[in-house]
Amino acid sequence: MAARATVVPPVSGPANKQRFEGLASAKVTATRKLFFSEAPIDPTDPESGTNFFITVDGQTPVLFDPNNPPAITTTQGSVEDWTSKSLTRDASFHIHQIHFLWLAENGKPVPKKQQQFLDMKNVPFWKGSGRFRA
Repeated sequence: MAARATVVPPVSGPANKQRFEGLASAKVTATRKLFFSEAPIDPTDPESGTNFFITVDGQTPVLFDPNNPPAITTTQGSVEDWTSKSLTRDASFHIHQIHFLWLAENGKPVPKKQQQFLDMKNVPFWKGSGRFRA
């Protein structure tokens, strides 16, 4: 017996609204600055490895530990404008379970046609300013 082809009914009506449509122009409810930094585990031993820090401006730097509680909490529906800078050679900004819109890098706006929702972005060594909206 031959398999029957699946028939997809035609779609009518307006296209689905994108979940985060309008985020780039949404009213900002909070502005934050954060930075990535690093320090050798043992300054006398270049092979000892590196300690990494992700710090919200104004807070005391704390060694990154995935078991720490969140450094930032917010409420559902909030729109925050964050400026991040990297004082390290290599940093990746990764927010689990949340997507963000990258708006500028080193003070230069990301062209609208290149803006997309991300959950990870490599952050180059700080050369100016950059921000994203989450």
